[in-house]
Amino acid sequence: MPDSSAGVVPELRALVGSVLQHAVGLISLVGWEGREAGTHFLRLAIILVGALFLLLVSYLFLLLFFVFFLSHWSGVEWIWIALAFAVLHGGIAFVSLWIFAKTICKPVFSSTLAEIKRDIEILRP
Repeated sequence: MPDSSAGVVPELRALVGSVLQHAVGLISLVGWEGREAGTHFLRLAIILVGALFLLLVSYLFLLLFFVFFLSHWSGVEWIWIALAFAVLHGGIAFVSLWIFAKTICKPVFSSTLAEIKRDIEILRP
């Protein structure tokens, strides 16, 4: 800490130095917490992907069970029942993609965008 009788310039230098040290400390803290949050979210993403994979596998086994159960119950060959399931799932996927395509074309923040355009028009000379 500089001597208080030295003048304003040393006091300002000390103030600027303290503010810069504080900013460097905050930046390093943000970096450290960012790395920690990144590893946490990476773990969560890996767990989610694993759970979704296991859910998909269990769904496929469940479908396989239904195909063979219906084949045994109805007397129809399993390949035709599997084809019917495939067509059913393909139709559901097609309808889902169609709904997605209709939904993604809509602007998300239309009122905010209109407000910004109005503000820009007001600010123009």
